[in-house]
Amino acid sequence: MKQKLDKIKILVWSILLLPSLALAQTTIRNPLANIKTPKGDSVDTFFEFTDFIIGFISGLIAFTAMIAIIVSGYQMVFSGGNEEKIKIAKQRMLWAVMGVVVVLLAYSIVQILLRIITNPKT
Repeated sequence: MKQKLDKIKILVWSILLLPSLALAQTTIRNPLANIKTPKGDSVDTFFEFTDFIIGFISGLIAFTAMIAIIVSGYQMVFSGGNEEKIKIAKQRMLWAVMGVVVVLLAYSIVQILLRIITNPKT
């Protein structure tokens, strides 16, 4: 039984390690090299990639919140004096503004942490 288990271990290790030997002569490509920021810069490090993704998601959320604020404004204007519709529009606008504030704070905290991590001596 022990010999059979040893043979299985050798087989598994061979399957796992053999491809690494075949790829030993190749160079490692940077998977982030083809990503371009809106400024045209390439993303070379994990921190630049994180900064790019966080900025993109924050912008998308802020854009969505601005649309919600505009829709709420139209609902308030075209409510026809109906107090319940005005109340719902005000609540939607309040939540959208709070969403923008949360996104700005989260973006600021991430930017500060990335600057601290990438430039620890400044």
